[in-house]
Amino acid sequence: MVDLSHRLSLSKMGRAAAAPPTSTSTATVFCTTSWGQFPLYEMIQFGPDARLVDFHGHPAYPLPQAQDTFSSIIVPAATNDGGGLDYKLLMPSDKIAQAQQLHKEMCASFLFEAVQGDSESVVI
Repeated sequence: MVDLSHRLSLSKMGRAAAAPPTSTSTATVFCTTSWGQFPLYEMIQFGPDARLVDFHGHPAYPLPQAQDTFSSIIVPAATNDGGGLDYKLLMPSDKIAQAQQLHKEMCASFLFEAVQGDSESVVI
């Protein structure tokens, strides 16, 4: 997170998307573009004041065979001071409960180890 502004400057934000490879059929490729061209940023609402900051993807990426496709975006955090960013994962709706459970288990594991190792290093 420290180097976020530099990493965002290297991202595809605001840049034109490359065309899909001509050797690949459109049935096996999906295109994702930068936030400036991606209509999803206008359709998804993250709250009354939240807006989409960036969309991370590939201009043309082969669809995985018999697998779901996931993408991620970054939006401003809903904090009182107006600072910070939140990472959002776009996924099929039937995978949300599983992703939330895995996230909960991962967080519990890391917090447990941090508390066990050095209780002063955990800030709540």
